[in-house]
Amino acid sequence: MVHKLKNQRQQALTLAENITNYNNMIEKQVKLNLPVYAFWTVKTIVGPTTGAALEHPQLKLGPDAKQWIQGFSNEFDRLAQGV
Repeated sequence: MVHKLKNQRQQALTLAENITNYNNMIEKQVKLNLPVYAFWTVKTIVGPTTGAALEHPQLKLGPDAKQWIQGFSNEFDRLAQGV
């Protein structure tokens, strides 16, 4: 039970940190007169457990690293071939 609570606390802290980072990013975009979606890219996904925006650097270090690396490799190969 204690481990579960620690895990939930860590997820909440991660989510709070991501919200803060998102708000900071929006503030920077406003200062640069950029649209809200300017820093979101195709390679960004929403993490299934935290709801955080994750990119390849975070995904390749996560618990499903092998799947993400293989998937990225396959997609990169497909794009390189013009498929």
